Amino acid sequence: GPQPASVLPASTVAVAEVDLNPSAGQKIALFQLLRKFPDSSGLRSTDQSFGDWLVRSLSQGSAAGVNGSGLDFAKDVKPWLGQRFAVAAVPAGKTVEAVVVVAETDEKAAAAAMGKLRGHGATQLGYAFMDGYLVVTPGSANGAAAVVAGAQKAPLSADTQFSADVASLGSDEVITGWVDATKAGRLLKDSLGAVPGVDAAGVGSLIGPTWKGRYVLGVHATSDSVEMRMRSFGGDPQPAEPAARLDHVAPGAFAVVSVSSPGQHLATAWKQLTAAPQYAGMLDQAHQLGLTLPGDLETLLGDNLTVSVGGDLSAQPSLLAAASSKDPAAAKAVLDRLLAMAARGATASVAQGVDGDTLYVASSDPVLAGGQSTTAARALTSTDLFRRAVADPAHAQLVLYVDLTTVWSTMKSSGAAPPSPEVEHLAAVGISGSASGTGTDYTLRVVFS
Repeated sequence: GPQPASVLPASTVAVAEVDLNPSAGQKIALFQLLRKFPDSSGLRSTDQSFGDWLVRSLSQGSAAGVNGSGLDFAKDVKPWLGQRFAVAAVPAGKTVEAVVVVAETDEKAAAAAMGKLRGHGATQLGYAFMDGYLVVTPGSANGAAAVVAGAQKAPLSADTQFSADVASLGSDEVITGWVDATKAGRLLKDSLGAVPGVDAAGVGSLIGPTWKGRYVLGVHATSDSVEMRMRSFGGDPQPAEPAARLDHVAPGAFAVVSVSSPGQHLATAWKQLTAAPQYAGMLDQAHQLGLTLPGDLETLLGDNLTVSVGGDLSAQPSLLAAASSKDPAAAKAVLDRLLAMAARGATASVAQGVDGDTLYVASSDPVLAGGQSTTAARALTSTDLFRRAVADPAHAQLVLYVDLTTVWSTMKSSGAAPPSPEVEHLAAVGISGSASGTGTDYTLRVVFS
């Protein structure tokens, strides 16, 4: 049936949609996850599906009236409430209108509920109907009619960029979010620039280069995980980067982050830092310490940086950083200067060494020796948990992974208060991401046992 985007105008700058009646596969997956957290979710034996739980939870949460509005959820809302809703930001001149879109099955009953809201003080509330949806503008009596009129002329669902962005997620999403950052940035600049005493050019510099392009986000569930994927389109062109090299980690690593071209990213971020008033003072302090910024830090971080944690958290965990570059000896020289400054005459308690194109820094000599081999990295990335948590690590330019089962077991063995049985269902967290051309693609997964 019609989606919320079909009753929003093409001028919409941001929208977040929730599907209360997803596909059969999503319903099953969501209900299985709920059953792992009966206490937190308030799941009852009478709840036979995700829909049963959701409707009952909404009813209970609104037993005293919807947000103190005088409405009774069970009597005034539930009978006509549909399966989809959305919140959106729609331009109204130089300002932005907040819009709520709710699927309805009984227009007369929905109108009665809105009338009751107005009678309880919401005099500025506006509402209108279109294609089985109730469109509400809480702060504008005439706003809802204007939104519907705009959607009838050119709906957001017919916008080719919006449709392509959402379709790129490629999954059956329960939650979908989309924003046109370029339009949103212009609106923010105009609205703030109109405020007395606010300089429009200054506002523009604060908004910065990140307010470009479009972003889309999707959330869906599997039988043992929840995945959130975020993509961007139409941003500034980015140089091509190789995949992150997850080759060297601490023996027994359970947490790791690997980044491709960290020095290059630092150089890009540093250009924005130069506008800060404290920049000159920072450079003077670094010069007094014998550092050249940002050059020395770029040299130290290199072309690929992997930081990992292994061992026993309750005792002395193993730490390893491996930075690969074209000149690891120069990176080591920068590190030596930093360690000398940190130690202030004492012996730095780290192990370090250069092997091939990589500079290693470790918490001990055994960790250093173990990390220089690729055995520990192969053992980590070949585990079933890592593969379930990290999406496409072979092509990702950023990889982050934490094995939470190790954290929970360490807490128990160390005598610390163990997590609740529900918390122990959180098995791992993984993030992977890449940038290509003018777009980015990031995936976050939370895996459950």
